[in-house]
Amino acid sequence: MSQRTLRISVLAMLLLFMGGVSAQADETFTVRIENASAKDALKLSNGKTEPVTVAPVLYVIHTNRAPLFMSGEPDRGKGLEALAEDGPTGPLAESLKGQPGIV
Repeated sequence: MSQRTLRISVLAMLLLFMGGVSAQADETFTVRIENASAKDALKLSNGKTEPVTVAPVLYVIHTNRAPLFMSGEPDRGKGLEALAEDGPTGPLAESLKGQPGIV
């Protein structure tokens, strides 16, 4: 599995999980993201090792029935593909601002 496919799969699973959460004004929760990889987790072609870095995170809770993505469908150009491939949260966050159902 390529890194791109893995990143998209992980993001898809997170979005699917979060899409199934019912949010109400009086509910709170904590999201903790921790890099628990070993310092030498990545073996580079030059023989050196590096730790795995954690990309910026964006999570979305929405009450809208329309999903942010559909498996097998092309990206809608709102920033999800860019987040999955390169890590910038800004484009997707900006495209979701003011959208109905975004909590």
